[in-house]
Amino acid sequence: GATSSIDDNIGQYYHEYIFPYKGKYGAGADTRRFFPALGNHDWGNNGPRPYYNYFSFYNEKGYYDFIQGPVHFFVLNSNPEEPDGTSASSKQAKWLKSGLELSTSSFNIVILHHAPYSSGKHGSNLYTQWPYKDWGADAVLAGHDHIYERLNINGIPYFVNGIGGSDLYRYETILPESQVRFNQDYGAMRVEANSASIKFQMYTRTGVLVDEYILGNSIPAVQSITRNGADMSNAASVDFTVNFSEAVTGVDISDFSLNSNNTFISNVSGASTSYTVTVNTGASDGVFRLDLVDNDSIVNSIGVPLGNIGIGNGSFFSGESYTIDKTPPIVTSILRAGPNPSSAASVDFVVSFSEAVIGVDGSDFILNTNGISGASILNFSGSGASYMITANTGVGNDNLRLDLIDDDSIADVTGNKLGGMSAGNGDFNSGEMYTINKAAPSVVSITRVSQSPTNAQRVDFAVTFSEAVSGVDNTDFILNTSGLGNTSISGVNGMGAAYLVSVDTGTGDNIIGLELIDNNSIINGTIINLGGAGVGNGNFSASETYMIDKTAPVVTSIIRASQNPASDISVDFIVTFSEPVVGVDTADFTLSTNNINNASVSIIKNVDPFYIVTANTGIGNGTIRLDLIDNDGINDLAGNLLGGIGAGNGNFLAGEFFDIAKVSVNFPAPTIRGYGGYFVTNDPTPTFSWSVIKDAQFYEVVIAADENFTQVTESQIVNNLSYSSNISLPDATYYWHVRAYNANAQPGKFSKTQSFTVDTTPPPAPSLLMPLDWATVNKKPTFQWVKVSSAINYQIEIDNNSDFSSPEYTLWRRETSIRVSGMKAGIYYWRVSAKDSAGNWSEWSAPFVLNIR
Repeated sequence: GATSSIDDNIGQYYHEYIFPYKGKYGAGADTRRFFPALGNHDWGNNGPRPYYNYFSFYNEKGYYDFIQGPVHFFVLNSNPEEPDGTSASSKQAKWLKSGLELSTSSFNIVILHHAPYSSGKHGSNLYTQWPYKDWGADAVLAGHDHIYERLNINGIPYFVNGIGGSDLYRYETILPESQVRFNQDYGAMRVEANSASIKFQMYTRTGVLVDEYILGNSIPAVQSITRNGADMSNAASVDFTVNFSEAVTGVDISDFSLNSNNTFISNVSGASTSYTVTVNTGASDGVFRLDLVDNDSIVNSIGVPLGNIGIGNGSFFSGESYTIDKTPPIVTSILRAGPNPSSAASVDFVVSFSEAVIGVDGSDFILNTNGISGASILNFSGSGASYMITANTGVGNDNLRLDLIDDDSIADVTGNKLGGMSAGNGDFNSGEMYTINKAAPSVVSITRVSQSPTNAQRVDFAVTFSEAVSGVDNTDFILNTSGLGNTSISGVNGMGAAYLVSVDTGTGDNIIGLELIDNNSIINGTIINLGGAGVGNGNFSASETYMIDKTAPVVTSIIRASQNPASDISVDFIVTFSEPVVGVDTADFTLSTNNINNASVSIIKNVDPFYIVTANTGIGNGTIRLDLIDNDGINDLAGNLLGGIGAGNGNFLAGEFFDIAKVSVNFPAPTIRGYGGYFVTNDPTPTFSWSVIKDAQFYEVVIAADENFTQVTESQIVNNLSYSSNISLPDATYYWHVRAYNANAQPGKFSKTQSFTVDTTPPPAPSLLMPLDWATVNKKPTFQWVKVSSAINYQIEIDNNSDFSSPEYTLWRRETSIRVSGMKAGIYYWRVSAKDSAGNWSEWSAPFVLNIR
């Protein structure tokens, strides 16, 4: 374009940076501060001459270089019209490569108009994609596309800056190397550099920072965070020194954190590369560390944030820590350091503190004992948190304990006094004790472990010593027994002062005991022999004994225990066993009765070795016997089951009987209902009924074969007003009567006696007389048969079918003949059956045939 257009578009805005300035917009600069690069709009009809004239390029060279402080700039002409070419092998490219190789500046920056790489409207320009990094360039700045973009190509930044004032472009194809893009407003880049670093920033016209990028090694960092005092401390506050790799500013409390909730930062002071951070240590113990948490507020002299741009990349979490100890030390234990019990002349105690302490000596301890004289502290050693105290055990047997008496002479490494700041509050008097035992052990007792008597195949004895001993085995014991065979000691178990000796009881019944025979093999914890030195002086023969009983108990008798015959409502039986037994109850007994109803076993009383069993005599007169039915619920004191193992083998069914003869009282007699004084029946289980008696509880029905009731066939108690015989009575004549029982189960008077005959035998079948078999008769025949002596009634059937399936006539007659009128002509069959007074029907007679004409 013309010189005037350049002045309108550039001089108007940047004249104060141009030297020499000849335009119309004011004064120029004293020195050259504006360094342009030829672009496509600088190459018009007159070529680049107006450009050269305006910026005073007298040699009219399209590309050039200059040095500004630590930066060497190389400005290229990327217009294709450049006479020295724009390819990577052109004369211009060779000039650039040579200049970069010879540059001694800290940074080398290449500037050109056409962007080698761009995601904008014009896109990348392949012919400008030279190997800038390989030749020595640190960054490439371009324009042309009206966007802002930063790309990373081959490890160096490429910038596209075209948002200086013309219309903004949209993005087209986004390159994968693109890292930052902006096209929302106009702006410009600010670049700062020193010998160590160079910082690129893009700001909008309103001052918003769009992008920031730093090259170089001058990135501030935390080098160390160290303690200013000893690691262990009980101080109210401590200091840390924070050292940076270079001078920084912006350091304050907000940049630090503590990995403890009990502490807080109270002050930060310092400058340049070293700062002091003061921390209040709080009231609790613990280990805490000061950390720096990077929030980009700490920067170096050119504004580079700690760790470079980005929150957190300058954080530091590996500084030294303080161990804060404000807790007074205490004694955690005083333990025995040797075997216990002890008969030694001296013993050792280990004294442990909660932490390492100093100032411990023998004067801090006393011995606590009772019954021992002459005990004293002999020696003292140790350091840190553990010390050893040796004590003389003196004379006598008792417990010996070491106690610590706090006199404020003991403290931890941070100066905390034992137990706190007052003497006595660190005392310790609950340590382990030695049992000083210089006396010989002895047997205290040998006792049974389980019940006696017993039928067990094995029994145990508990052997108790006066103190813990060892060396106890089978050879230390013998058995004391008589009448038993094959007994033996089967095992010895236990430890300390208690042992269990198991004994096989062998065969037979008798007493068995256990004796200890001292053979000097048993010793206590202080190696003193049982009973002292010498065989036999620790013998023990006063043991408890077991009664061994392996014989099963039996019932020897069940006899009456009261007068016989008995009329009472209850009677007693004495049940005698061969030895004392347990487990006897009502379920073990049953009553065997004759003509007695509702009898029951009610009470059992133990009067070892026998039992008294009370039985309710129920209702009726007869006999009652008590039987024992073995259900394996009864055993002797040794556990042997009645009669041996197996239900039933201890039964006893041979006891004495009671004759029960209840005396009648003045209680009304029932009245028999029906039949009068005698009846005949063919029912072998007849039903009897009677009238009600007021207040009667039961009724007793007695059936006998004789009128004197000496041959009672059946006797039954019922609580209603009728009874059907429970047995099938054979044909015979019987007698029965009934009586009522009052509320006291006492019988009243019997009713009158009624006799009855049971007759279940049918009479013989009648013999037919006339008409004769196959006779021909008129229509009014008379039928006649032979009389049956026991018959009281006859049945006649006349049928025209030989099987009598549908009789024409069925007739009943007391006499032995009957006339039938109006019979129709034809062949008929007829037969007769007889019925006796008991209701039994005979078989049918053999049928006759007749012909009615």
